[in-house]
This record gives sequence, structure tokens and C-alpha cells, in this order.
Amino acid sequence: AASRGGVRSGVHEGCRVILRDYQQQAVDAVFAAFAEGKRSTLLVLPTGGGKTVVFSHIIKRWTKGRVLVLAHREELIRQAASKILSVTGEEPDIEMASERADLHLFRRSRAIVASKDTLKGKRLERLNPKDFGLLITDEAHHAVANTYTDIYKHFEGVPHLGVTATPDR
Repeated sequence: AASRGGVRSGVHEGCRVILRDYQQQAVDAVFAAFAEGKRSTLLVLPTGGGKTVVFSHIIKRWTKGRVLVLAHREELIRQAASKILSVTGEEPDIEMASERADLHLFRRSRAIVASKDTLKGKRLERLNPKDFGLLITDEAHHAVANTYTDIYKHFEGVPHLGVTATPDR
């Protein structure tokens, strides 16, 4: 498989990422919150606790539409895309700068990892909220910034998972 932005394209074979007990409890708690009808929930794990691993496992189990992961830095976007591939075996699309999601002729990724700074105007409008069943904000303590507002309005009604180590910032 060819490399694109540090993420191998195609199906990723043989790599299994095993959850620690507290990570499995976090995954189960998120699914329980949504099963109870909550429209949003916040996952708090300490730095180094494996937040990206946890939300990648959530993506793997998610069956109600596509998943959009928002991040605010390229490093986080690349890390998330790589971990999603490792956990799910499916390559997510990236929507950032010159990279565009949904341009493949023969596949449509179940997950898109996007830069919150890129998702505006026509780039945001290209993504149909009806196609998405979950919105994940990495480093969610930044989500109160105005740059997230239009994205959240566009995906109004889509369940939202915020992920952070520092919820009180």
C-alpha cells in the first residue's frame, strides 16, 4: 500500500490495538451515554491515557453513519488518522489544506479527520450532515473557540463526543 501523508493507503492488515481495562470502560461509557439518548458527552483521560486509541475503537464499533474527527493541529490530525487505520483497518480521509476527503473513485471512508481551520465555507458545505452519525472533537477544551461554531451548527443534531485531558481550561 502506498503512503499518503504518513498514513498507508488501502486496508491495514494484522495490526491489533488492545485496549487497557480503563480504556474499554471509557468506550463502554461513551456508548452507554449515547444509548441513553444523550446528544453529547465528554471523555476525559489524562495525557498519555490513550484518548486517540479510545476514540478509534469507538469509530470501529460505530454503525450509525460516518464519523468526523476534528482537530486543531496537523500533528493531531496525522496521529488520529494513523491510529484509526491501525484500529479499524480502514484508512480515514483527511480534510486539511490541499488534502480533500471523498475524492476517491472507488471508496468512501467511514471516517474523516479534518482540520477545524480548513472546514469552512464550501469545504464545510461539501460534507452532508445526514451522512454523519458521530462528530468527535479532539482536544475538546479548545471547542469553545469561535472557529468551531460554524462546524457545530452545520452538524447540528449529530451526536458529539469531546475528548480531552484538560476539561477545565
